[in-house]
Amino acid sequence: MEFFHRKYIRWHGYNYDTAGYYFITIVTHERKNILSRIEDDQVHLSLIGKIVQKCMEQIEERFTDVQIEDFVLMPNHVHFIIKNYGEEDITEIVRTVKALSSFHYHKQNDNKKIKLWQRNY
Repeated sequence: MEFFHRKYIRWHGYNYDTAGYYFITIVTHERKNILSRIEDDQVHLSLIGKIVQKCMEQIEERFTDVQIEDFVLMPNHVHFIIKNYGEEDITEIVRTVKALSSFHYHKQNDNKKIKLWQRNY
C-alpha cells in the first residue's frame, strides 16, 4: 500500500536557529479569508486578524533575541520578516504565533473545533 507523503518545505540540514533574516508566511486553514478584508485599497482586520496582530506585536517580549522587522495581515495569510540576532528557534516563534492566536480566538468563540492555521509555514 502506497502512502502520500507531505513534501518537506524547508531546506534539509539548515539550522533555523542561525542568526539572520527570515521571511515567513503563515496561511489560514483551507485558505479561508478570515483575517481581514480589503476594501477601497484598505485592509480591515477581523476579530481574528486583530488577535493575530496583537500576538505578532508581543513576539519581541517573548523572544528577546528577535525583532519583527515588519508584518502584513492579508485576508488568508500573514507575511512577516524576523531578524534573529541570536539562536532563537524560528520554528518555535511560528508555533507560538499560531498557538497564541488560536488560544485567544477560541477563548472568545464558542466553536472550539475551528482550525485557524494550515500545517507548517
